[in-house]
Amino acid sequence: MGILSSIFAKGEPCPRCGQKSPLTGKGSRWETIGSATSTGSRCRDCGTALQTMTAAPAGHSVASATARPQATPPPPQPASSLASAPPPQPECTIDNSFHIAAEKGDAARVQRFLSQGQSPASPDPIGLQPLHYASNKGKLDVMRLLIDHGADPNAQGDQGLAPIHGAAYHGSLEAISFLVDRGANVNIRTSKGFTPLAIARLTNQTLAITLLENLGGVE
Repeated sequence: MGILSSIFAKGEPCPRCGQKSPLTGKGSRWETIGSATSTGSRCRDCGTALQTMTAAPAGHSVASATARPQATPPPPQPASSLASAPPPQPECTIDNSFHIAAEKGDAARVQRFLSQGQSPASPDPIGLQPLHYASNKGKLDVMRLLIDHGADPNAQGDQGLAPIHGAAYHGSLEAISFLVDRGANVNIRTSKGFTPLAIARLTNQTLAITLLENLGGVE
């Protein structure tokens, strides 16, 4: 007991289960373990071997080593935290074939892109979406298809251009009426403060000016 009592500090807890009373012997939580070559102690509660002393030849000192408990692995990440991750945003489309199909009014090809998983909000390098391209040319079938698949009629590109700005620029009356009917803001402004009505005046789109004014447009 002299060797053990010199190694174990009285009252030191087991690092795994926290139980105290480190000395071996009667009434202790520790039990002596050993063989012909080594001796030590083990916690009676959790079985952790805390000290191991290797027997040394005569005339040599006894070496001691501490057996460390294995590290507890971190708990798995709860599913709720994974579910709260924000949805991925559509990547910029360098290949403008989807946008060109929308501009040409090729509804069948646009439908194929959507069926293949292409986002209706896919931006081109300057942030314009297929709906911008379709609105520029007044392609109502494609505009309807894109909005029905989740395209935002108020989506703005890098310069704040919305689909209705393009429709006003080109004087597309049907596109303007359709966009407003589907929730487009008739007075949405570009990054430089131009409303659709202001843009229609810049390009002398007389009929579009009258329509936008009747819809509540301002400059």
